[in-house]
Amino acid sequence: MQNVFFRWEDGSQGCVNDLIQWANGHLLLLVFGDQSAQARERLAN
Repeated sequence: MQNVFFRWEDGSQGCVNDLIQWANGHLLLLVFGDQSAQARERLAN
């Protein structure tokens, strides 16, 4: 799964390896699909 490519919100290309490096050993939670504002709020806190 590490080499899966996607587009960042700004339209540039990224891959899961970029996210793993960005997390720098911290927990990385991937959430897929549409999320309600309430669900996003719960994830943020």
